[in-house]
Amino acid sequence: MAGILKVDKYQDFNGNDIMTSDGSGNLTLNNAAMKNTPAFYGEKASNSTISRGVITKITGLTTNEIDSNSAFDGTTFTVPSGQDGKYFVAAQVSYSYADIGNDGERSQIYLYKNGSSVKNHQLYFSSAGDQSIVSVYISAFMSLVATDTVELYAKAVDANNSGSATIGGDNTSIGGYKLIGV
Repeated sequence: MAGILKVDKYQDFNGNDIMTSDGSGNLTLNNAAMKNTPAFYGEKASNSTISRGVITKITGLTTNEIDSNSAFDGTTFTVPSGQDGKYFVAAQVSYSYADIGNDGERSQIYLYKNGSSVKNHQLYFSSAGDQSIVSVYISAFMSLVATDTVELYAKAVDANNSGSATIGGDNTSIGGYKLIGV
């Protein structure tokens, strides 16, 4: 025997709406504890150039921006008050090199928390025959509390750190969201 329960809203004992339905199957979660927010995302608006050998903050992440709690300014995500918890953060940086030599190249990416690197990843290629355009991806679970900041940094390295690299606007991004149930 199957049962059917039809309601347009679920409420707690105090009459607060937990979940509502518009009658067409579209649900709205009204309980903040049941949402993966705050959530943020941004893609780099345009290409920029960084010097090799220098860790550089990635700015201008304002294309296709998502900012559920007005906590992301296109460069820095700042945890809003009352939103302490575990977060999933992911980022990608696209590098383009015009002058690859045979002295070894590394494309590095860093996630910073409160001004310090907490996780990094690198892609190494050794000769001019290797790729001149590369993307490096990183993800992390982070414990964050109100006013903590998360930022994306990049570094292009070769043996003599001469020249520069272009950070591509089309494939450079950062995003994240608060996890529920952890």
